[in-house]
Amino acid sequence: MGVAELPPRLGGRRQQGVRGPGAGEPQRATIRAASVLAHVEDAVAKGAKVLVGGKSRGQYFEPTVLTGVTPEMRCYHEE
Repeated sequence: MGVAELPPRLGGRRQQGVRGPGAGEPQRATIRAASVLAHVEDAVAKGAKVLVGGKSRGQYFEPTVLTGVTPEMRCYHEE
C-alpha cells in the first residue's frame, strides 16, 4: 500500500514527515551503549574482568559477561 492509498488523515501525516513511536530508537540505543560502556569501564577499573564481549559496536553493545563484580561497582547495582 503506497501513501496515495492511505486514508487522507494518515497519508497527510506521512507526507508531512510526522514520526511515530520508536522513531528516536537509534539515538536512544547509542546513548544506552555509552551508558553500558561506562558501567563496564567502571567495573574493570575496580578489578572486574571481562570474560566475553565488552565492546561497543556503534549503537549496540556486545553481550558481556563480567567476573569478579563487587558491590562497589556501578554494574552491581544498576545493571
